[in-house]
Amino acid sequence: PTNGPTNAPTNAPTNGPTNAPTNAPTNAPTSPVPTQKPTTAAPTTPLPTHKPTTAAPTTPPTSKPTLDPASNFVVGYYPDWEVDNICKNDGAPPPYMANNQVGWMLSSLEECCTKYFSWKLNACMGITATPLGMYYPNWQQQVQGNICLFDEDVMAPEYMMLNPALYMHSTKESCCTKFYNWDYNTCMGIVTTPAPPSNKWYVNDVTSRCVKDCLEGGDLCGGLVPESKTLYDTVDACCARITWVPSNVCIAESQGLVPEGSKKWYVNDNMLSCQQDCIGNAPCGGLAQRWQVLHADATTCCRLQLSWLDQLECVSASNGR
Repeated sequence: PTNGPTNAPTNAPTNGPTNAPTNAPTNAPTSPVPTQKPTTAAPTTPLPTHKPTTAAPTTPPTSKPTLDPASNFVVGYYPDWEVDNICKNDGAPPPYMANNQVGWMLSSLEECCTKYFSWKLNACMGITATPLGMYYPNWQQQVQGNICLFDEDVMAPEYMMLNPALYMHSTKESCCTKFYNWDYNTCMGIVTTPAPPSNKWYVNDVTSRCVKDCLEGGDLCGGLVPESKTLYDTVDACCARITWVPSNVCIAESQGLVPEGSKKWYVNDNMLSCQQDCIGNAPCGGLAQRWQVLHADATTCCRLQLSWLDQLECVSASNGR
């Protein structure tokens, strides 16, 4: 090496590069052509797992409403059936509800009222019902009588207002027709003048006899005929409707008379002889019942209904000999 610079620095920059460019790149690329496979090894970690890597939650969700940490206050609404018939959220349900909160407690007032007090939902929710301007049946007897009430005068029960299609009617006539058709005039407030007595006959269901359509106290009167009864011109026609009572008995007693028998013959209860349809000593056996077959004489009765007996003995016994 030299002891010092060979020349002093030039006074100005040179006009061009000191040397010409080389004819070719000085060196080949540092690596061969691109590789066909990754140059690194397989991933250092295993394939993704098929299942979560963490365990199941440490605790399942609780099945009961949360308790206030500072007290035993139970969160949720419950039905108060013992006092007010409403839903409460005072944190103090009865013990059997507190011990089964999933079965009884609900998260909102609306849910509780809908589940337990659907028949009085508005009252449970604290909502004042608004009249619908309609008529409803007086089943609660807010006012005496079989009548329809207007809800703007007397508020309808809530279960009716919650189902107006079933209970409420726009007119009094339609309400009375549906609910009190059997007492329509009373429902509508129509006062009718009773027809004068017809003096005809109708069946008295209590006595199984016929009575007359006339004012009480009169001869054979049963009072004015009820609307449901049929009138008959004669006592015979009326008694024909009372099929379980002998017609002669019905006809006589309906007219205040003592019934007389037909004097015909029927089989007595012991099935050993026949007896006469009359009241008195033998051969009378009392008045025949309606279902008993009557015969003109004892011989015919014994022959047709007691054929297994000795006929002479049957006739003799029937005549009381």
